[in-house]
Amino acid sequence: MSDEAKEYYFSCPGLAISTVLLENVGLYIENFSGVPYSDEENATLMRFGKVFQQTFTRFNDLKRAEAQAREAQIEAALERVRSKAMAMYNTNDLSKPSVRFLKN
Repeated sequence: MSDEAKEYYFSCPGLAISTVLLENVGLYIENFSGVPYSDEENATLMRFGKVFQQTFTRFNDLKRAEAQAREAQIEAALERVRSKAMAMYNTNDLSKPSVRFLKN
């Protein structure tokens, strides 16, 4: 830390911190006036923390749903290939372009 930064911090009258720790969120605010945060300010910080937690949970739910949808597409493509393979009677059926593969 620079001498200038040390001088600033040591000249402050105090430090007040409020923290919210949830399952996937850590959020804090601080001031260097030394005045503790009010119950209303702490409640607002808690609301912010809960919204961040909810947003993170929703993001993970969407990632999981996208992965499941992709897996379902792959399974459907494999099932189409299996069906075509089961319907083949001889090697001449391999040249038919009716088998579609999953595009990326």
